[in-house]
Amino acid sequence: CHSSCDGCTENAMTNQADKCTGCKEGRYLKPESAAGQSGTCLTAEECTSDTTHFTKEKAGDSKGMCL
Repeated sequence: CHSSCDGCTENAMTNQADKCTGCKEGRYLKPESAAGQSGTCLTAEECTSDTTHFTKEKAGDSKGMCL
């Protein structure tokens, strides 16, 4: 599991933890696909610099999505 992840999906081909399913405090999940919930966890700075923006899931929630 990546250090910034809070939960991971397993990569069946390599039998290793692969993508993040959730992010630790202050990190934002950037899904691999529009439908998928697994992806990578970015800081707010990484998220906004990647021609994307992060959204809070709900008011006061530190966890959000990088879309």
